[in-house]
Amino acid sequence: MTHRWRHSKQTLRLVNPSDSLDDSPPQDGSLRASVLPAPAYYEAFRDLRLIETSPLGTTDTLSFGATTPSSLNRSSTTNTNSMAYSHHYSSASTSSDPREPMMENPPNYGDSRNPVGPVTYQFSNLPGGGTLLLPPESAPNTRPVYHIRTTQNTFAPLSHRTVVHRGSSEQGEFIGEFEFGMSANDAYILLHKKALPLPQVLYKSQKPQGSVSYTVYGKWTWRWPRTPVPLFWNCIDRSEGWTCELEDKTRLAEYVPPHLSPSRGMTLPTLEVMPTGQKYFDDILFGAIILEQKNSLPSFTVINRAFCSKEMYNF
Repeated sequence: MTHRWRHSKQTLRLVNPSDSLDDSPPQDGSLRASVLPAPAYYEAFRDLRLIETSPLGTTDTLSFGATTPSSLNRSSTTNTNSMAYSHHYSSASTSSDPREPMMENPPNYGDSRNPVGPVTYQFSNLPGGGTLLLPPESAPNTRPVYHIRTTQNTFAPLSHRTVVHRGSSEQGEFIGEFEFGMSANDAYILLHKKALPLPQVLYKSQKPQGSVSYTVYGKWTWRWPRTPVPLFWNCIDRSEGWTCELEDKTRLAEYVPPHLSPSRGMTLPTLEVMPTGQKYFDDILFGAIILEQKNSLPSFTVINRAFCSKEMYNF
């Protein structure tokens, strides 16, 4: 005889085998089940738990006895973690039963401790376009830190737009973007959902001398409203790299531009970030890319010969 378990609010009444079996439904509306001898395979499934989740977030467990199901117990437990089974869900995060598969919660990729020492990140070009900023192979987390893509402005072909996402693709968290070049439009930067004209954020450092301020050659100041302190870039010697510092000369990062190697050809740039610079990582990255792109533009001397104009770039 095949018995079917039906989910309902009816009670389950166990009938002793010695009682006469009557196929007619009980008068009190309860379900009738007969206690038959346990089959041979019952021992292997004696600890099986059937889980029902109520709308209030509690889990009702139907527990069967170790020998024959002579009693029916219902217990309510709080559903705190999710662990998948092949045919039901359990509220337990760990189990002593080795037959129950366990699935650990995925790691929180947003939580990471700052490195205790300097970390040198490598820029790496993607075959389909774009660039990744990769940590060293010895780092505990070797996932790409940023995805960077530069595209041409359709309506201003000599102006380029650079977009930065966190992670390995454009599906990652959007960090910001900037655009400048040969265009009548103003150069801009959008960072952390705030947009500003680019010359207001990154500009040549000024050194006061009496009542007059002079531009310091090779020195740039990065001042973002949501960054508590300004950052200072020293770009005097390209061959030795550019350094990013605080006002008290605390070193935050060093950017090494690409250079021609006799054995490897043109190398990709690197960005070394100190432990104190990790919290300014977004600002440092944007500053390094903007300065590198600006440095790669043709000099005014060459441009002047062709176009006779000093107002060629909007930044």
